Amino acid sequence: MMKLSLIQRIKRLFEKREFKVLDCKGCFDLIAKKDKTFILKILLNADAFKAEHARSMSNIGYFTGAKPFLICLRSNRTRFLNRVIYQRFSIPSVTPKTFFELVEGKKVKVAKKGKILVEIDAEKLKRKRQELKLSLAQLSKKVGISKKALYEIENRRKKPLYETAKKLEKILRTSIIKQANFRVEKFVEEEKGEIGVLSKKLKELGIENCVVKFSPFEIVGKEKESLIAKFVKDEKSLKEVEKAECVARFFDSKFFVISKKEIRVQIPSISLSTLQNLESKHEFLNLIEKI
Repeated sequence: MMKLSLIQRIKRLFEKREFKVLDCKGCFDLIAKKDKTFILKILLNADAFKAEHARSMSNIGYFTGAKPFLICLRSNRTRFLNRVIYQRFSIPSVTPKTFFELVEGKKVKVAKKGKILVEIDAEKLKRKRQELKLSLAQLSKKVGISKKALYEIENRRKKPLYETAKKLEKILRTSIIKQANFRVEKFVEEEKGEIGVLSKKLKELGIENCVVKFSPFEIVGKEKESLIAKFVKDEKSLKEVEKAECVARFFDSKFFVISKKEIRVQIPSISLSTLQNLESKHEFLNLIEKI
C-alpha cells in the first residue's frame, strides 16, 4: 500500500463518521474535526517519522487543543498490533483501526519499551482490594507479582502490564482498565532568524507562543484563544496565506499575518515595524481585534 492510498482510506473513514477533513502538507497530513480536533501524520513506517515534525505537532496541539497522532502500519522491527498504542517522540502512534477505536472511546493498551501497558483506575484497585480484605502481599501473590510492584501500581508510580491488569480485574471482579490518555507537551526551541525575532517579541509582550516548522504557518500561541500567525516576506508569499487561514479556521484560532513590509491587500496583517513598536500585550490584543 502506498502512503497516498492510506491517506485516502483514512479520509473516507473520517467522512463516513461525519468528520470535517482538511488536507495539509508538512509536519501533518490531515486535520479532522467533529467533537474533537485531530492533527494526523500518516506514514506506512513509523520510523520515517521525524523528531522535528513531532515537536511541531506537539506545539500545535498544546496551543490549539487538537490531539496529535501518528497513524502507521509498522516500524522497521515489527508490524503494529491493533488495540495497542505505541509512541514516537511522545506522539501516540497507532494503526488506522486502533485510531478509530480510540475515537469511539474503546479501551486500548500502551506499548512501552517492548511491553504492553495499560492505564488503570488505581484508586478503584486499592478500594476494591481493601473491601475484599486482601493485603498487598496476599493480592500480589494471587496475581504473581511482587508486593512492591503492586504498591507502585496502586500509587500510580508505574503502569501494569496488560496481562497483570486483566488478572487483577478477574480476582477483584471489577473493571479497572481505563482508556489511554496522553498529555500534549510543549517543546521550547530557540529559533534564529526573522521568525525567531517575531516569536521573541510576542513573548516580550506577554504572548505565550512557539515557532513551528514544516507547517502552513510559522507561529502558534495563545491568549484566551489560540493564535496562529503567518509570516509574509513579500506579495509573492501571499498565495500561502489562504491555506494558513483555512487551517486556522479549522482550529478555531485567531489568524493574522505578520508582513515584512506594508501589504495592500484585504487580509488581517501587522507589519513587522508595527509589531516591533508595540509596548504591551494590551496594545497587541487591541490591534489584532481591529484587523
